[in-house]
Amino acid sequence: LTEDLIVTHNTCLLAWICWNFLVTRPHPRIAATAISGENLRDNLWTEMATWLHKSPLLQHAFEWQAERIVCKESPQTWWMSARRWSKSANAEQQGNTLAGLHAPYVMIVLDESGGIPDAVMANAEGIGSSAIEWHIVQAGNPTHLEGPLYRACTSERDLWYVKEITADPVALASSR
Repeated sequence: LTEDLIVTHNTCLLAWICWNFLVTRPHPRIAATAISGENLRDNLWTEMATWLHKSPLLQHAFEWQAERIVCKESPQTWWMSARRWSKSANAEQQGNTLAGLHAPYVMIVLDESGGIPDAVMANAEGIGSSAIEWHIVQAGNPTHLEGPLYRACTSERDLWYVKEITADPVALASSR
């Protein structure tokens, strides 16, 4: 590793945010989804496993499973789950991907949210009503000119904390 740690992809940053939330809140619940089940499994879930295996603290406290990461101390109430919808799901079924998620500390993670359906975001926005602390974190590439990520970066930008991540060598050199 070099002296400066540079994050070059948003999935790594999402994993760090998720691990931070899991470690620093009591009995948090995180629901993560992506534009497809394959994308979630192959990208964010794999990145979560990568950082788990690099940290003795995380290995001691958490267990990684195919669709859940649980705190060994309280697996029923302290977790992160992978949520997906079928490829043939209609808007209501897509939105229901996040249904039933309630806890004092909740985070919704939308990976590759450039293609996330509006129904999923609508459900995510309704989850925080009973939480002490609640976050929606979305990341992705600006591949669509509509949808939740596009609005967060344009017309609704004042409602979001937007951080742009680039691996462009020219942009990286000029930011130092």
